Amino acid sequence: ENLRKQKATWSEVERAAADSDQLKIDFDGLLDGDAFEGGSGVDVELELGSGTMIEGFESGLVGAKAGDEKTLELTFPEDYKADELAGKAVVFTVKVNQVNESALPELDEEFIKEFGFEDKTIEEFKEKLKSNMERELENAAISQKKKSAFDQLIEKNEVEVPKALVEREVSQYGQQFSSQMGTEGMNEVIGTLMDGFRETAERRLKLSLLVGEIVREHSIEADAGRVRAKIEETAAGYPEPQQVIEWYYNNDKELASVESAILEELVVEKLLESAKTVDKTYNYKDLMTQSAGNESF
Repeated sequence: ENLRKQKATWSEVERAAADSDQLKIDFDGLLDGDAFEGGSGVDVELELGSGTMIEGFESGLVGAKAGDEKTLELTFPEDYKADELAGKAVVFTVKVNQVNESALPELDEEFIKEFGFEDKTIEEFKEKLKSNMERELENAAISQKKKSAFDQLIEKNEVEVPKALVEREVSQYGQQFSSQMGTEGMNEVIGTLMDGFRETAERRLKLSLLVGEIVREHSIEADAGRVRAKIEETAAGYPEPQQVIEWYYNNDKELASVESAILEELVVEKLLESAKTVDKTYNYKDLMTQSAGNESF
């Protein structure tokens, strides 16, 4: 269903907006009577129910028609990513320019060809998707377990990281961010992100030292068989697995990345041998969302 939604086509309709419709809107937000950064937009495409905007914004536009103007009195969540907006009351004025509804493509041979599945049946395609989802779920569970173990590792071990190393790492983050986003107007933006970069850099460096010590203490190695199994597992999600396997083994950087990931898994397994664990239940969407936010270190 999600793949069909990715290939959906949108067409304008002359009716009240419903959940899952796409709106084109202009909006202006006021905080204590003043405009604020990121609080306005022109002809923005917004899918109702997507969770893109803060709570109450999208639901407040259900029932609106093209040409309508809505006033939404909302509150930013306490844990909002911008500290200056967290927990604050805000008023949005929203003009609806257009209401669109989606049409999903048929699940047929032509559709699955768009995902690289030539000469495959619908059932084979579904089996492949199921296999991919199961693999992604297993990897997400490993990622969440690793994050919890590494959080505890940092909490229970005081490590002093040289400031020069931290600043060098922060500088690299800034350069990477600039190259990805473009340089125009980036200095001011990067300045506001530096604290986050620094926190991430300190965590990564501390973990690097702690994990390295555990690897040495227990003589942990990423054996070739486990590396091969990880590569084959990843390759299984592609239409031509053998080509992906060969690509890894012909790319030293990517191969080293897999070996590093295996070392992390082995360290986590070693930590869990002496740890008290508590089972926690997640649904698929929540676990995948949390896993996406977890760092390699």
